[in-house]
Amino acid sequence: KLTSERTTSELKTTTPSHLQNLTKQNTTILLEKAQTLSKKSLLAGVATFFSMLLFFFLRGRATKKKQHISGKKQISPTLLKIQLHLKRKASPIKIGSMPLLKGTETQHILVTGGTGTGKTNSFHHILPQIRSQKTIILDPTGLFVEKYFDPYQDTLLNPFDPRTAPWHPWSECTTTFDYDTLAESLIPQTLSDHENYWRTAARTLLSTLIQKLSDTKRTSELSHWLLYQPLDKLAEFLEGTKAAAHIDIHSEKTAASIRSVAASYLTCLEHLPDTTTPFSIKTWIQDKTPGWLFLYTKPSERATLNPLLSSWFSTATRSLLSLTPDLQRRIWFVIDELPIFQKLQALDSLITEGRKYGACALLALQSPAQLEEIYGRAPSQTILGNCATRLIFAEHDPETAQKISRSLGETEIKEYQEGISYGAHQVRDGVNLSLQSKKAPLISPTQIQSLENNHAYLKLPGNTPITKFSLTLK
Repeated sequence: KLTSERTTSELKTTTPSHLQNLTKQNTTILLEKAQTLSKKSLLAGVATFFSMLLFFFLRGRATKKKQHISGKKQISPTLLKIQLHLKRKASPIKIGSMPLLKGTETQHILVTGGTGTGKTNSFHHILPQIRSQKTIILDPTGLFVEKYFDPYQDTLLNPFDPRTAPWHPWSECTTTFDYDTLAESLIPQTLSDHENYWRTAARTLLSTLIQKLSDTKRTSELSHWLLYQPLDKLAEFLEGTKAAAHIDIHSEKTAASIRSVAASYLTCLEHLPDTTTPFSIKTWIQDKTPGWLFLYTKPSERATLNPLLSSWFSTATRSLLSLTPDLQRRIWFVIDELPIFQKLQALDSLITEGRKYGACALLALQSPAQLEEIYGRAPSQTILGNCATRLIFAEHDPETAQKISRSLGETEIKEYQEGISYGAHQVRDGVNLSLQSKKAPLISPTQIQSLENNHAYLKLPGNTPITKFSLTLK
């Protein structure tokens, strides 16, 4: 009983203090839990907010982004270089910093652009890389001769240049067909059927005279018969040949007209010196020794030398096509400002057939329309269409820019189109998005026209993406 009373008394004296301590402890614990829960709730709320914000941001970007469906793409030059190297398709030959597609040099390169936009500069980026390969350069100004000609390993043909190699027509003729082919390259076909009669007759005259004079092989004698010998003596000299029907003293006016047409193309022959040790383009092509052949003229000499340049180029082309096919062979044919020269008879054959013989054509021109005037519509399309690598500089003519834009093709894309619906009340108005596909030019005419100098679009063969890049001035 005494023990029970003491315990009760102790409880009465200690209970308030213990309760106070317990209350404080519980309050502290509850506050800490509340703070922890508040922080977690706040963090969860912030995370949810930013997640929703990111979701709607990405969704908004996705609605703006165009989805590629088909056709070529345009990508950055850096990304294109990475792709080519990763796929091991990068050629060691580059235009500026951009590699070509490996093994496609024989599918030919076409450079287009207006005056001063960077076409010739692009040649200066390519030519040093092919210095060890056989190259024929058709140079309309002498610029490439001045920059690259090496007298110890290169050959130059221009009768007005003292460094020229001696040449005469007989050095390229070993069969009867060679005489006709040479005559055709000096006096080209035209788009006019009426004019072609006179040119065909003039070619027959030239071919016959070269054959008749094959014993002496003197260009001075050839040019004298063509240009200066009296018509009656020329007719007598040609008796019994296929040219006799054209040069008939009884049809003096016709004969004089034919001779006049021949003279308009063949005055270049009188500038060729006589030689007993002529250079042969055919032999040079067959020789595997590296070196460059420069066929060049200065602007003041162009009217006189154009037939010779055309003949030399055609001889080089046909000599290559007469070799055994070899996919490992590389012989470059470089022509700056192609439409400056008269019609190159073998150019279409070079472009369409040259690949299996190792021909690599590098051509530059300002406008496809220039080519059509000389070669005609269909041959021009054949030449341009078989150049798989295209380097496109600025074109200021709207029609030309339009043609080039079409040649680069279209791309099909899907993009969101925004539509607005109107309700009877303001709160019922709404905006809806619908995914629609459409086709558009990959590169618009305006983009081509607005290119800066030495900036270009590069189109590689196949489905390789197109890129836009710049070239340093060389």
